[in-house]
Amino acid sequence: MGFTFWSFLVALAWCSIFILALTLFRKHVTLSGKHGAFALILVCILCILRMFLSYDFSFSTGIPIRGVYAIFSDFMLNTTSTFDFFAISPWEMFLIIWGLGAAAMLFRFFIQYHAYTKSLRPLSSCQSEQVQTVSSSVLHDFGMKINCSILCIPELHMPGGIGVFHKKILLPDYNYSDEELYFILAHEYCHFRNGDLLLKYMIHICCCLLWWFPPIRLLQKQIMQATEIRCDMTVSEHLSRPFRIRYMDVLVQSMKRASQKDGHRTDLPYIMTLSETASKSTMVERFKILSKAPKTKTGSRNTILFAIIMCIFFFASYLYLPLPSYETPMEEIEGHGGTYIDPELSWLYIKDGNYYLVINGSDTVQVDETIGLPVYIGAGVPIKEDSYEK
Repeated sequence: MGFTFWSFLVALAWCSIFILALTLFRKHVTLSGKHGAFALILVCILCILRMFLSYDFSFSTGIPIRGVYAIFSDFMLNTTSTFDFFAISPWEMFLIIWGLGAAAMLFRFFIQYHAYTKSLRPLSSCQSEQVQTVSSSVLHDFGMKINCSILCIPELHMPGGIGVFHKKILLPDYNYSDEELYFILAHEYCHFRNGDLLLKYMIHICCCLLWWFPPIRLLQKQIMQATEIRCDMTVSEHLSRPFRIRYMDVLVQSMKRASQKDGHRTDLPYIMTLSETASKSTMVERFKILSKAPKTKTGSRNTILFAIIMCIFFFASYLYLPLPSYETPMEEIEGHGGTYIDPELSWLYIKDGNYYLVINGSDTVQVDETIGLPVYIGAGVPIKEDSYEK
């Protein structure tokens, strides 16, 4: 088992497939709503796991591929640029640039996060009797116990929630009615109960680590919308249809206020909520889902089915590993001492992350996985479980 160039390419391919499936099915009626959001978040997690668990295992079966794939592999692994003290391949150069870029973006993220949270520490909790009364009512009605402070910041365009361990709700100084404030606080509290902020921070860290992979940004956009839909559905479970309409109206009014440019107000920093101001299309989708109020049993059944299918694909993605194959005559495939290798009597196996070749059922030699391995596989030498299997 190990991380190789080819296992990395397979991980990229499967991540792209998962993201494509996420994009295609996100708006499917049977995967909408709270349960659908949960299923889509599961796909996001599987995608992230597949990217960072890009290993080839002992049970993986090598598939020889010739042509462009083999040429590209040879270029990335065997073409070297020689400098004063070392030689480096394009693959090694890519890994170095990847690591430096990821470190820089993570450092920038944590510095900005720390700076903004530090700027909020001197602020005291809002002492408004209206805010305290409505907040207590929301927590009671929704059966939530959340330790969260509420801060009033006049400079903000729209409310938002921040923090994972020290939770805070930030409110602008608008003259909200009790009903508007109730829906706003309910929305933010449900975000905290669902763990959406933690999920958003995790996906943003993944975006920092995979800064060169464009589909990860699409994944981030999808998961942001999925968390908003799940939050809306969590709130709506406690509301009758007339109040769901009022809740949607409050969301619209908040969006309109946020879209109005005011020189004295600013948006909540992206680095805190990790979500941009909602667009018209995303709000329309949320309203459609809220108005349909999908049946819980149907949603649960489809969610379980969708999750099972994606988990099967996740584990199946490790079964096969495309390896480059070259046009090499069998006469040139030799082991130690110039021994001719018969692919019918020889096999490859993996031990402690290294590849070994059993030559004609007797001698065993270690194989260089960047040069020798593709040649043997291309010649028809199979990969088996251990050194004793014939």
